[in-house]
Amino acid sequence: MKLKYLLFCFLFCPFAIFSQNITSISPNQGSQGQAIPLIMSGNNMSFSGWSCWSNTGNISEFRFSQWSGTNMMYGTSTNTTNQQLNGFLNIPFFQNLGLYNLEVYDCSGSGWVMFPNSFQINSPSWDCVGGACVDPGTGQGTYTSLSACQTNCVLPTWDCVGGSCLDPGTGQGTYTSLSACQTNCVLPTWDCVGGSCVDPGTGQGTYASLASCQTNCNTSSIEFVSISKINIYPNPSKNIFNFSFTSISAQDLKIEILDFLGKVIYIDVKKDFVGDYTNKLNFSKNDKGIYFLKIQNNEGFIKKKLILQ
Repeated sequence: MKLKYLLFCFLFCPFAIFSQNITSISPNQGSQGQAIPLIMSGNNMSFSGWSCWSNTGNISEFRFSQWSGTNMMYGTSTNTTNQQLNGFLNIPFFQNLGLYNLEVYDCSGSGWVMFPNSFQINSPSWDCVGGACVDPGTGQGTYTSLSACQTNCVLPTWDCVGGSCLDPGTGQGTYTSLSACQTNCVLPTWDCVGGSCVDPGTGQGTYASLASCQTNCNTSSIEFVSISKINIYPNPSKNIFNFSFTSISAQDLKIEILDFLGKVIYIDVKKDFVGDYTNKLNFSKNDKGIYFLKIQNNEGFIKKKLILQ
């Protein structure tokens, strides 16, 4: 007798054996005035079938209730796959805050299945995301009013300040992307070009300061009265530089060769020198680049550019 009863229940009362329940809803919160997509999952439920009367077809309906069926909200079902129901919920601006029960209609069981305290409605708030004000739906946004967010929310921009990229926070920076700023943002440097100091804009200039460049970038051809007939050959040169000049009056002379950074790599000192000075220097072991011949006496100094190829 018991066996027949169990067999009868198994054949005709399957839902008495397998319980139907909602297992999850994502997201599980939103803000007043938001329209959000929802994904609801359940066990042993049918979300579609001839017994469902949803406006979207034979798909389950879903709704939210608070405090024993008060403050009802209905969502809009869109589609279902296996034990998952998809839909949208438009939360009215005046909807009461707090926790809500999710209720989904089980097509096979022909009844509503409740997921208690599974969804929460929060006060609207806003975050600035990519220059736009977005309500995260958590009630934890940075701004409590849309106008405050819009006032402070600008697209990030960048300026190059001292070799670093900084967002001025005004939306008026020179660069609209960080990568563009980083590509073009280099510390100012200087090269000596034609006797003038020029920033190449690459950060690879010879001098790290303008003062250093100006000190070493003096290639003027001012001839002192006591120094004449300055001659350098060959120039440019691949290794050997010959240079000569004439000291008309007895002078203490200092003859230097400087590299492009202003470092002295050769020096010759002459006391009370008068007459023709000649010298020959081999640069074969030096790096290619720009060098300077500096002739200094009591009147001042003269610098001449040497180009080593």
